[in-house]
Amino acid sequence: MVDWIYGQQTKQLAPERVAGGMNLSTVISEGEKPFVICSRKSSGAVTVATLLRIASKGQFFPLEDVSITIEKYDVPIGILGRYNSLSIECNLPDKFKIYAQDLAGDNAINITDLVEIKSNKMILSGKVLETVGLSAKTEGDVSEPGLMIKIK
Repeated sequence: MVDWIYGQQTKQLAPERVAGGMNLSTVISEGEKPFVICSRKSSGAVTVATLLRIASKGQFFPLEDVSITIEKYDVPIGILGRYNSLSIECNLPDKFKIYAQDLAGDNAINITDLVEIKSNKMILSGKVLETVGLSAKTEGDVSEPGLMIKIK
């Protein structure tokens, strides 16, 4: 514990969006925005995450609409955290299927029929992300949703 700050009110600041190797995410929000980080590895794999916020009202995830653009559709996409929706824009092939798997699980499932497709954009609802991302949750597990999707 740092004695000079104990019992003092402090203000913490952070960027709301951070990106590495790709464009920043877009967040559509009417309230507090989530902290969103996204990155693309040299292999092409992409990760996007929303992070828990801590404020005077406690710990929370602002459930908002997040959008990212990726260069290739056929790379693994890791998704962490909670969303109202997540839109992923990329050059989609004419025919494809979308598979998703809880990061703690062993089985990928076809979620194509659960995803809204608009031109070259896939829109995943927060409910689908939460259901799949917590499908392998065990008793006592307090982790947030985490899943991997793959377009084939």
